[in-house]
Amino acid sequence: MVLYSRCCSLDLQSTTPLVLISQNNRDCAEASSSCDSIYVKNHLAEYIASLNHEETRLAVVCERAFLETLDGSCRTPIAGYACRNEDGNCLFRGLVASPDGTRVLETSRTGLYAEEDMIKMGKDAGKELLSRAGPGFFSC
Repeated sequence: MVLYSRCCSLDLQSTTPLVLISQNNRDCAEASSSCDSIYVKNHLAEYIASLNHEETRLAVVCERAFLETLDGSCRTPIAGYACRNEDGNCLFRGLVASPDGTRVLETSRTGLYAEEDMIKMGKDAGKELLSRAGPGFFSC
C-alpha cells in the first residue's frame, strides 16, 4: 500500500495507478544546457543527481517504456505500476481501457530489477495489450 500526503491510501493490489509522466528531469537538463556557466552546470547536475532515488527511477523507466509502446497521452486510459516485489524482482502491472470503459485489458510481468530488463518488460507488456486490444481500441 502506498500512502499519499498522510490523508489517503492506494491499495496497489486492487488498483493500478496512472503512469508517471514527468518533465522535471528533462526541464532541468534543458536549463542546465542553456546555462553559460560551467560552474552552475556542474552544480546543477550534482544537485539533480543527489535527488535521484535509483529504485524509483528504474520503476519509472519501466512504466514509461509501457506508456511509450502504447503511444499514450494524458487522454488515453492507461495505467501501469512497477515496484520491487518481496523477492527483489520487478513486478509490473499494466492496464488499458476503452474510452467508454466498457473494455479493460490487464497484464503483468515479473523480472530482474535491472534497467534493461525493466525496459523490456514495459515494452513487452505494451505490445501484448496493443495486440489484444486490436485496431481502434482507443477511438471514441
